[in-house]
Amino acid sequence: MTRYRTAALDVASRRSDRSSYTERMSVLIWGMLGVIFITLVFSTVFGAGTETTRAAVVPLSIVGGGLAALAILEFVKLIFGAAR
Repeated sequence: MTRYRTAALDVASRRSDRSSYTERMSVLIWGMLGVIFITLVFSTVFGAGTETTRAAVVPLSIVGGGLAALAILEFVKLIFGAAR
């Protein structure tokens, strides 16, 4: 569990020297899945298309987009050899 906490801190600080690529990508993928799950639960509880759901889903989509962008950047770092 500690290594994934370190990987999450590395992703947040854009470092790659304390955790492996696999650990950082696992943190990002689980984060994206968590955002998707929360969005689905929220839209199920409050009803799809309602103002309450839209008010919650828009910030969640921004967070999900940010996590996806970080995952793409990690993949680019892997391609160019900057990730370990």
